[in-house]
Amino acid sequence: SSLPAGALDDWSRLRRACYMMLHCEVRRVPIFDLTVALVVLSNICIVGIETDNGAECLMRASYGLKCHTASWLIIVNYAFLGFYTMECAVRMYVGRSGYLRDPW
Repeated sequence: SSLPAGALDDWSRLRRACYMMLHCEVRRVPIFDLTVALVVLSNICIVGIETDNGAECLMRASYGLKCHTASWLIIVNYAFLGFYTMECAVRMYVGRSGYLRDPW
């Protein structure tokens, strides 16, 4: 979304920096949105690995064997949670009430 000329002048340095990060483009490709898309695709792959791991655990449990979730999966999930929380916070900080009204 474009802003009127001089609109960024009234914003704090942090809000301006977040706005610039959200709207940074290289050859008309929005870098932040591309990064989010890559993180989402990575998360989809991790969900597939977790599903496979869960099915293996069910199989092992049916034979009375113990099973646990790999610690690296837990760490990666927390990293995704942190990234999504940061993304939401930055978008809310820059967009203010417009963030909640944006249908996208």
